[in-house]
Amino acid sequence: MGLPELVFTRGAHEDIQKLPEPLRVAVANTLETLAVELRRVGVPLLGRLRGRWSSRVGNYRIVYTIEVSSAHERVVVRAVRHRSIAYGRRRRRP
Repeated sequence: MGLPELVFTRGAHEDIQKLPEPLRVAVANTLETLAVELRRVGVPLLGRLRGRWSSRVGNYRIVYTIEVSSAHERVVVRAVRHRSIAYGRRRRRP
């Protein structure tokens, strides 16, 4: 197997377009590293986000899934957001 294919959801593409240029460059560098060292860059998420992975870029998180077939691997980038909102709804503490 060669390098995995990188695919971006529409939402992830929009997230990246909204980032300032220096952060966009940092995200691109992280994605390049991710393509080479697929499971060493990020961490698997737990709970309702099981099956997704997350990688840190400063205060931002790249949330993605890894799809594996016999022919190739594919990384689907689902979101690139600030860590406070990257994982969706947050429960309020009592």
